[in-house]
Amino acid sequence: MTRAARWVAIAAVVALSLVLGRPVAADEGWVIESFDAQIAIQRDGRMLVTETIDVDFGALEKHGIFRDIPTKYAWPQGQRKLRVYQLQVLSVTDAQGRAWKYETNGNEAYTEIKIGDADRTVSGRQRYRIAYAVQGVLNGFADHDELFWNVTGSQWPVQILAATATLRAPAAFSRTDCFAGPVGSTASCGGIQNVASGAAFTSGRVLQPGDDFTVVAGLPKGVVSEPRPILEDRPREIWEFFDLTPLWLGLAAIVAVGGLVLVFRHWYVVGRDDRAHE
Repeated sequence: MTRAARWVAIAAVVALSLVLGRPVAADEGWVIESFDAQIAIQRDGRMLVTETIDVDFGALEKHGIFRDIPTKYAWPQGQRKLRVYQLQVLSVTDAQGRAWKYETNGNEAYTEIKIGDADRTVSGRQRYRIAYAVQGVLNGFADHDELFWNVTGSQWPVQILAATATLRAPAAFSRTDCFAGPVGSTASCGGIQNVASGAAFTSGRVLQPGDDFTVVAGLPKGVVSEPRPILEDRPREIWEFFDLTPLWLGLAAIVAVGGLVLVFRHWYVVGRDDRAHE
């Protein structure tokens, strides 16, 4: 098994598949020139992230950007469960450290950060620096703990010309890997370099709308608190409120037959009278 295939298999075991897919509508006239994530794994298992997103709106007048971060995933060990990443935004600032207006919303399987002022537009080059903490991300295995993190997310409607990530932890990583390309791609990223207390990753390619840039890192057991997934009940679809028992099937048949009888009776009584008066 290749290195990429091995990590993909591990990811499948821990159910890193989005609950709700969402098509990405391509936008035009602007681009993300660079996307950099500084990620620090804490001993308590939390992750502190600072993203620096440099965009060029060109001559367009824009209010800002939407940053969609995947925070809900399917959990195959329980069909009615979702795995949840608890995310808290700490700050959103520009290149000079001034605060951008923002608001957060739960959106399908994502936490959406809406950045910008509804009463003001901007154009040209802009920087968005987003700092947030996230809990419940690490995966625990018998012989190691692991981070499998989608750095950029796959919901950007424009190209990302360059994507990078630096990952640090309280101890050296036992293994690292990364992938770049369409969702589910096993194509390796551009490269990985060791840095102080961690590793630096680069996508090595232009990311098209809908592409992912994912990093993977393993830690020896005991470096961080034992990872425990955060689970919540999955919202039930309307048909799931009814169990397919003989009783329910019988009642459904009675209702269906009764409906047909009423329709026929209405036609027989009213429809025939209408025809008689034509």
